[in-house]
Amino acid sequence: MTPEIAVRYPDGTIHVAVGYADPSTPVFACGTDVLSPGDDDYDFYAARAVPASEHHRTPPRDPARAAALKAEFRRRYRRDHGRRSA
Repeated sequence: MTPEIAVRYPDGTIHVAVGYADPSTPVFACGTDVLSPGDDDYDFYAARAVPASEHHRTPPRDPARAAALKAEFRRRYRRDHGRRSA
């Protein structure tokens, strides 16, 4: 599983990846939440944030590993829920 990434910029803001899904509709979205000092959750993410200068050093996504994990998830989902797909 990929850890959640929070990136700290020189101006003190922290950018956190966020997602939204509404189960009652086909609406979903992905984006970035920008936290400034004093905002709720700022201290939580500040303790885990990666400086912007080091963010590019995160390892690239491995497509083969991602495909293997997705196949394993589908296999377990079919076993546990008896459905064809998740």
